[in-house]
Amino acid sequence: MSISPKNAQGFTVFSTDFDGNYGKPIFACFQFEFMGFEISVSTGACKPSSNLYPVSLTPILITNIQTGAEIDINGSVEDAIKYVLQQTSIQPEPVAMLESDETEVSIKMKSFGGNEGSADSLYNNPSYDDGFKVETNSGDIVNVTLGWEQGHGNNYRFYVNGGDTRYYLPHEIAKVEVL
Repeated sequence: MSISPKNAQGFTVFSTDFDGNYGKPIFACFQFEFMGFEISVSTGACKPSSNLYPVSLTPILITNIQTGAEIDINGSVEDAIKYVLQQTSIQPEPVAMLESDETEVSIKMKSFGGNEGSADSLYNNPSYDDGFKVETNSGDIVNVTLGWEQGHGNNYRFYVNGGDTRYYLPHEIAKVEVL
């Protein structure tokens, strides 16, 4: 497998025309949205038709979707993405670290049977009405609330963060928080 040479903007657009040009580089423009900005890119001003690679960079238009402010940059698609990241000041999510004067909080967990009877005992204990932590079989610690749904079989659900779309079934829970 060979990798096609890219144009100066760092991409190649291929034809989907099945009349003999399929998979060949073509002239094209495209737009995509990225983190609240619209990036508009073109294959650029090209040499004679036998070569589809630009003589020089074609400006890339970056539009702030919220304000409508526009800027042209001479660079690659990667440069446009870097510009957007600088404008949005994206920072990595902070990791919870313990300061030297803080103490570590430990959560007491107990084994969970993973069956309907084990879930039933939690469901009937008012201490578990407002949510608690569980450890899944894969080792994740998750905040959950316990619910029961009408139906056949084991109808208990451990809803993640009190929601109603993502949940664990009892057999997926290894431990529960001791309340």
